[in-house]
Amino acid sequence: MLANFPFPASAHDIYCAAYADWISHETLIRFDASEPDCEAAIPKILEWYEKGQNRNWTYSTVPLASEVYLPGPVDAKWLPNVDWWTGLRVKHGFFAGKDSSNMPQIWIDSDLGRVYFYEID
Repeated sequence: MLANFPFPASAHDIYCAAYADWISHETLIRFDASEPDCEAAIPKILEWYEKGQNRNWTYSTVPLASEVYLPGPVDAKWLPNVDWWTGLRVKHGFFAGKDSSNMPQIWIDSDLGRVYFYEID
């Protein structure tokens, strides 16, 4: 899964947790990069995701208007050791995707130079 993920050249401190069980799945990816690379990664990650879904949907990217808490992991039984994700919040940055099942969600934390990718069904 990560072999094709479009990490920018400056990406480091990469974390990933995922599970799949029949039709249920959850994916969490986090990495740090330069702020310009974080923002430039958004369309590339969305394109990567849509290609994997065999569709070509588009999503808007919006600046965060207020602090947000990231969702997940939903089922600690399948993803019990993701301390690097649990309880995260983003104060300044961007969101792209859609908050819905089988949709990509991407947050950019401009303060930390960090990208978060989340998808669940």
